[in-house]
Amino acid sequence: MADGLILLGLLALLFALGVARLRRRIGLPVTGRALAAAAAALAITVLLMWASGR
Repeated sequence: MADGLILLGLLALLFALGVARLRRRIGLPVTGRALAAAAAALAITVLLMWASGR
């Protein structure tokens, strides 16, 4: 279980960094709040998909 949570955290971090690069390329400001929101959105989405499959 812990391995899955660590993997989820790493995937959320990579997704947030990708969103930050995309926002920079578009010209939008990149803030810590935007990074946290992107990571949380991915983590919640993956957890909801996992829960619906159980």
